[in-house]
Amino acid sequence: MRNLIFALIGFVLLSCSEDAEDVLNCGVDGNMIEKIEWLSIEVDRIRSSPEINGIVLYKYEGREVVELQEAIRSSTNQTQFHCDGTRIDFNDSEKFNDYLQNRVELKVLFGTKIWN
Repeated sequence: MRNLIFALIGFVLLSCSEDAEDVLNCGVDGNMIEKIEWLSIEVDRIRSSPEINGIVLYKYEGREVVELQEAIRSSTNQTQFHCDGTRIDFNDSEKFNDYLQNRVELKVLFGTKIWN
């Protein structure tokens, strides 16, 4: 009986652990780049140089933010989008600084993270 209890506890603990691939990002199960059209188009545009470009998924103010990190746009760093492809307006420097300080990196979706 005791072995059965330990087996059940082990099963419950293992089934509750989250595998990174099982987590929904932007409401998508699996590869976001393949399943989100606008994101797939952006990756195709920068695919030839993944060492100087990247796409990073962050969480900010309870929402996921997709950030395109491109060497060509490094001086502006104004390429943050909601999951639906809507660009986030960070023209207010205070709001942008708040974003930079309080965002939480979830994962690199493509290429190389080039901005801190």
